Amino acid sequence: MRKTLSLMLLAITLIVASCKKSTSDNEEQTPSTCQLSQSTYSAGGDFGKILYTYNSDGKVSKVVYNGEDYQESYTYTSTQITKIVKEGNSSKTFTYTLNVQGRITNETQTAGDYKIDHTYNTDGYLTESIRTNLLNNSTASTKYTFTDGDLTKIVSPTLTLNIVYGGSEAKGNYFNGLDTDLPPFYSGVLKSYYGKVSKYIPAIVSYGNSTYTEVYSYQKDSNNNITRVIVKTSDNKEYTLSNTFTCK
Repeated sequence: MRKTLSLMLLAITLIVASCKKSTSDNEEQTPSTCQLSQSTYSAGGDFGKILYTYNSDGKVSKVVYNGEDYQESYTYTSTQITKIVKEGNSSKTFTYTLNVQGRITNETQTAGDYKIDHTYNTDGYLTESIRTNLLNNSTASTKYTFTDGDLTKIVSPTLTLNIVYGGSEAKGNYFNGLDTDLPPFYSGVLKSYYGKVSKYIPAIVSYGNSTYTEVYSYQKDSNNNITRVIVKTSDNKEYTLSNTFTCK
């Protein structure tokens, strides 16, 4: 199901963040007392619901894909984050190592065949991720370009993405739980642990020199939470994500 969604949703690029942290990397995002509790999605003939649970300190502790036998659980320390993924009868454990700034510098999967190392510049932005195949020691580099505080370009060996932003400010309580072509730091629950985040939400995304594009429109509630996202693609497809927030 999730692999099917990944193919159908071709690089859904929503500004996301897992939670508010007490580090300087997130100071540029607008703080919020509201938490994303549920997302419902529609993509072609696929429909689904994602449920989010939080620790008492506001960090995401569990993500459950309603209607699917799939869930993610998170635990946190000052030096490490552990994610356990359960799908059916199988279970995988992912470990994320944090530096003194609270940024993820290395990630591995228990009994896996790879590792990923991340590099940040002096301003706190992620500049490069290097994935190493532990079976043959080969490496693949993905580089990131930030312009005026926004991620504007991602270049990997197989894909180039260009991102154009509008004037709508990003919020730290919004993220996308679906599979995407973007790296997890851009759209995943742990986004706030990959250095400084983009200041705005995207308006247009394009693939390298391709004519394929995605155009985004948003609806917000009275608390400025992003409650609905509609993505229209240049090949006449549409993706909708509706969000429910719980506010204190």
